[in-house]
Amino acid sequence: MESNSNLGIDWNACVIASGRYIKSGLPDKAFEMLKTSEEYKHGNSKGAAWENLISTYASIGKKDLCFI
Repeated sequence: MESNSNLGIDWNACVIASGRYIKSGLPDKAFEMLKTSEEYKHGNSKGAAWENLISTYASIGKKDLCFI
């Protein structure tokens, strides 16, 4: 995804990808995508981004990261 410069990547695309990794039984890859999505949040989307990130971190068992 990141290697293709024709794709517009934002935090939401990374969260969606992490959700697919979770459904595929790959929580480590999901965690990597969530960490990547943190780099892409900006501007007015920060609130929505954190809301999605926190719930997704919790769903993969990384609840300790929800209280930073």
